[in-house]
Amino acid sequence: MNSLVDFDFPCCGTGTQKLSSLIGVAKNMQELLPGAPLVYRISGDVIEIHVQSNGTFDEDYRLGIINSGLVISRLRRVIEDVGYVPLVQSFPNMLEPNLIAFVRIAKQDPVHDFADSKHAVMEPVSNPEGEACLLILKYMLIDKNVMIYEYTRPAQVNRILNAGRNGRDNSDQTIVPEYWSLSLPFSRPDAIGRQSMNRLWLVSTQFDNAISWLSAGKTLGSLMVFCHEGSWPYQFDIDLVKETTRRNDISRQFTAAGHTQLLLSPGLIKTTGH
Repeated sequence: MNSLVDFDFPCCGTGTQKLSSLIGVAKNMQELLPGAPLVYRISGDVIEIHVQSNGTFDEDYRLGIINSGLVISRLRRVIEDVGYVPLVQSFPNMLEPNLIAFVRIAKQDPVHDFADSKHAVMEPVSNPEGEACLLILKYMLIDKNVMIYEYTRPAQVNRILNAGRNGRDNSDQTIVPEYWSLSLPFSRPDAIGRQSMNRLWLVSTQFDNAISWLSAGKTLGSLMVFCHEGSWPYQFDIDLVKETTRRNDISRQFTAAGHTQLLLSPGLIKTTGH
């Protein structure tokens, strides 16, 4: 199995040394998306993950929580790679909204919620551009609160991208959103370009709250882990849908009573060997 990151884990070190090394990995992961900064603290045998917020639950707070979910999913897999079991408790104290999660490591698997540790491992499909991509993504989702809608018709995709944009009508005119790109695997020195898969994935949640934002981030993180371990050369352009009015407009038109969180545009990384 490919490791997500290369780092020296102190297998014979103290508990604090082990947690400190994992925090170092997490800090390298958290810069993938914008939003409120994340803060990591060690409290006994626990890594605390906080969103650094001034108490205003604004868009930076939402994006910080999404980023927390992404980091948690990838950190969970790194812990498994070094031979431990990750135990994650989300929002352990609802009176502290900036405290996003506790992360513990255990040597042996105790009795705990299977849904929180579910990790699908599957071989790549023979045709990564086919419909199996979305089916596999749905299979390995770690949270039932998240739904993925797929759109492939250009006119429909353009209407989604247009929705809620400063009073524009939902015409077929192409709008270029603000994208953040995540490449999988994380380092491809042989990459020479990107081939669009001509589809858009709309990530929606049942509710629009902090728990849902964390679920959306975990889904994105699980997707990254899954594609990396299957050696699928994907790049995802991510529209964070920052404007509340735009998210609401997209949700009203294109989801079944859900709340839009992310738009993903998958592409295949072209390499020198292909």
